[in-house]
Amino acid sequence: MERYVSLDPGKTTGTCILEPSGHMVVTQAAFSHTTLVQYLNALEPTVLIYESFQYRRVPNADLTAVELIGVIKLWGASSETKLVEQTPSTKIFWDDLKLKKMDLYKPKNPHSMDALRHMLYYVTGHPKEPLRDYFLNMLKES
Repeated sequence: MERYVSLDPGKTTGTCILEPSGHMVVTQAAFSHTTLVQYLNALEPTVLIYESFQYRRVPNADLTAVELIGVIKLWGASSETKLVEQTPSTKIFWDDLKLKKMDLYKPKNPHSMDALRHMLYYVTGHPKEPLRDYFLNMLKES
């Protein structure tokens, strides 16, 4: 069974779980290193998509995302899961307006929306993905 998970790592980590049926669970939570490993072990994703960290020379930058990405990479090295790293810019196509048209937008949940954007970018960007047309048709119909 295919299961995709996308993560927007940080102090508050956005998560999106996509099942083969098209059912999605989109949330956000605070993960420690240990709870992130437990979460990934419980889900056993086939594909794990995550946002990379882009250092922007911000004084006192929060590096929680960097630590969690390290956990993701270590976890991935000991699993059969395909890891997909995406830059923050990949989520631009799936803006708030498109998510609202598709009735997927959740106000006040920016991190979960970013995880959803990464999921949609991955799925719709690969012609062989079974759910590609499902999501593109949702966008057309809205």
